[in-house]
Amino acid sequence: MADQNFAAGFAIGIQVDANTLNATIAGLSGALTSSDGIVLGVADSGTGETGITLPNFARDAVEIADVVGSFTRQPSSFEKVGVDGFDITWLLKGNGAASTPAAGEAKPLAGIDALIEIAGLDGANGTSPVYEYTPAIGTTYGTIKLWVGDVAYVFKACVIEKMLFTFLGGDSVKVTSSIRIGSVESVTDGTALPTFDYTTQSSLAAPVLKDAGVDWGPTRGFDKMDLTVNNTLEEFSDSNQATGVRLSQTDRSIEMDAVIYVDDTDTDYEYANLSASAAPTDDAIFQLGDVAAPTDTINGTKVEFNNPIADNFQPDRRGDLLVSNVVAHATGTAAGNEFMLTFN
Repeated sequence: MADQNFAAGFAIGIQVDANTLNATIAGLSGALTSSDGIVLGVADSGTGETGITLPNFARDAVEIADVVGSFTRQPSSFEKVGVDGFDITWLLKGNGAASTPAAGEAKPLAGIDALIEIAGLDGANGTSPVYEYTPAIGTTYGTIKLWVGDVAYVFKACVIEKMLFTFLGGDSVKVTSSIRIGSVESVTDGTALPTFDYTTQSSLAAPVLKDAGVDWGPTRGFDKMDLTVNNTLEEFSDSNQATGVRLSQTDRSIEMDAVIYVDDTDTDYEYANLSASAAPTDDAIFQLGDVAAPTDTINGTKVEFNNPIADNFQPDRRGDLLVSNVVAHATGTAAGNEFMLTFN
């Protein structure tokens, strides 16, 4: 008998529907690369600085009456394993391909694409070589394989409840995906840990947030900005699911929480937005990294947070400068046009 060394790895792929496991992800083993859906975490987060916050497992069961004439608890009647507290934090960057350009050439690596899709953003080819994500109408599910030590867990019908983009001037951008698991499909002990070749996830530096004024009113800088895709998920009974229940999305809100420098050409911009009776028409748009020209490495991202309405704002200071602490949500007059994330 010997101690088990710590190790944790993560891979994800899309399911065709809520009830169909992605068998390719479930069967992963051996030498894996980014094309297999593995995702590299950020080392200053997660369990053991892996970027993966390992899930908490809980027994869901029906309690049985105490032993007659005593307070001694009898064994409960097992129903299923509940799983919560499962996150992965990754860096926002391009796929590292050389731009030709060609249609869809900027599509993110497989695991990153799957994380964005199950967060409720549909991907599609834009003008070559860009790849664009916009809010979806339905729910997209994923299969996740998680290696912890020599145990391999396969999770089915996973959905991201919250995807948080942390933008901070002078830093790379971190994205934290908070995962809801539909069911535990399998748990296998004594599994050989694969080798993980993360390709450009590890070899390409993520772009740093700089030279990126936000076009919301006057073009101006911001100290920090959290953009969050918040999906309201509910659990419904479904006799055809592995656990008899299914997760489904019932609402979505895309929100901004930012500290924005105030421009003296329009000092009351946030107040005017907050108090306006007319629908907003200005979009908050900025570019992270450079748009790839032919032969350039694809490593840029454009954020379009459309028609924001300020929910509240508070004047504040940074040094001798006036800033606005703003909380706002994106809006749209057509389905799915309140937000776009473009890899370019």
